[in-house]
Amino acid sequence: MLMLTALRRLLPVLLLLAMSLTVMAAERSFPANTRRGVLNMAAYPDIVIDGKIKHALPVLRIYNEENLIVMPGTLSAGRIYVHYTENDFGEIDKIWIVTAQEARKPLPKAEAWTPQIFKSPSSN
Repeated sequence: MLMLTALRRLLPVLLLLAMSLTVMAAERSFPANTRRGVLNMAAYPDIVIDGKIKHALPVLRIYNEENLIVMPGTLSAGRIYVHYTENDFGEIDKIWIVTAQEARKPLPKAEAWTPQIFKSPSSN
């Protein structure tokens, strides 16, 4: 009986905590060099984005809609809308599976490279 009253008192607190966690879910931000495409995992271990075979790095991370890492073998859908980043050699290092709302938003602007002028601390 004592346990039942303790559970009744604890239940509203747990419900409020669960609701606050969903409210705290932050909007995902993507790096400036992010690209958008359609991922096809039908030819796994080859990664096909927009009909082109891409090379994935061994450290490839695939994030689902909740920003949790998923294993490539678990993705069975033929067409998955994604954002992804490539290194300088065109190899894929990160993939984010996006929601319909994220797919409608514009991608971040790519950063233009500008040379940095080095000034020696000893010269004035």
